[in-house]
Amino acid sequence: MINYKRLEKDFINLSKFSKTKKCGITRYSYTCEDLMAKQYLIDEMKKIGLSIEIDNVGNIRGRMEGIEKNLLPIISGSHIDSVRNGGQYDGVLGVLGALEVARTIKENNIKQKRNFDILIFSEEEGSNFGLNLIGSKNIIKRFKNKELKTIFSENAKSMYEMIKYSEEKLKIEHSSEFYKAGFDTMVELHIEQGNFLEKNDKQIGIVEGIFGLRWFKVTIEGEANHAGATPMKFRKDPLVEASKIIYEIPNIVCDIDKINFVATVGQLSVIPNNINVIPDKVDFIIDVRSIDIKNIDTFYRELLLKIDKLNDRRYKAKVEELTRTDAKLFNKEVIDLLSKVAKTEKINYLKMYSGANHDTSVMSEIGKGIMIFVPSINGRSHCPEEETKKSDVEAGVNFLYKTLITLINK
Repeated sequence: MINYKRLEKDFINLSKFSKTKKCGITRYSYTCEDLMAKQYLIDEMKKIGLSIEIDNVGNIRGRMEGIEKNLLPIISGSHIDSVRNGGQYDGVLGVLGALEVARTIKENNIKQKRNFDILIFSEEEGSNFGLNLIGSKNIIKRFKNKELKTIFSENAKSMYEMIKYSEEKLKIEHSSEFYKAGFDTMVELHIEQGNFLEKNDKQIGIVEGIFGLRWFKVTIEGEANHAGATPMKFRKDPLVEASKIIYEIPNIVCDIDKINFVATVGQLSVIPNNINVIPDKVDFIIDVRSIDIKNIDTFYRELLLKIDKLNDRRYKAKVEELTRTDAKLFNKEVIDLLSKVAKTEKINYLKMYSGANHDTSVMSEIGKGIMIFVPSINGRSHCPEEETKKSDVEAGVNFLYKTLITLINK
């Protein structure tokens, strides 16, 4: 079993590397806080004899050598970058959990057939450059190196410039490419960031897949006019019509699928946005997610019907699709293996899906992937109030340990 006191000390130490000291964790990729956190983790991995490499976007890999070099490696890890004023568990749990597993393997002199890699992904959140999952996208060759010099942070520094600086500071061996031959399985331990486990009184979630995502931009044009001099019955107010659609979105979603389907309007633009002017135009973006693409297609058709009705009433309305990410179903063989381990260990678990995207979703394009969730208290995440019970953290890392031992020697 893992050493929880040692793990808890890691959380305390890593939380010190934050731009904000009293209001959650702020640690953007390639910043001085990120470099100090990475140096701490590199030092801890070196203590137990892991070889350390860095790739061209700052992903860090610590490798514990296995006996049979011809076998593909097992990976565990996550990210340590955060949103502004985020929590101490998001991503970090997966990295520190993997580190604690490696220590426990070393302490118990457990022989391993396969290489075991701890992977620390860069720029998962997208807080520094507005692009997320850069580390994992780079590994599977979905991110092009030539883009590094064209992407800038809010401080007007290019990603290329910041990566080069971090490489110089960390002083570790550079690798041109991770997983050229692929890998066997990646297991990512993560907080749930929702309240499904807590509501169902379960300690562990075995994630069967990750929701697909589409963003729809709705534009409604009406007629700007004076707020006081225009009678209500003569108005063409696009904000009123947008509000009606937004109000109906939860009902549309629940009529389609109450469990594995969500939609959110988090951004709205009103033009000209003056107190005493009836708006001329309104834009809003709908974030729609489901494990079943048919749900999203049905939602889209319902949305188009509402837009058509607005056009019939002499508004100018349209819908554009801004982005699309397909749903990811994880490997059934690995899901069954984790379920077997959970039953053997008498763990209180359930199978579930993830509404949030993670590096494992991207990585599973070149190998098998799976995620383990532990409960988030009150479902809170990406905020200073993010918290998970100590007993759940310990249970999650112990389950990760049992799972990885099984996979490493498979």
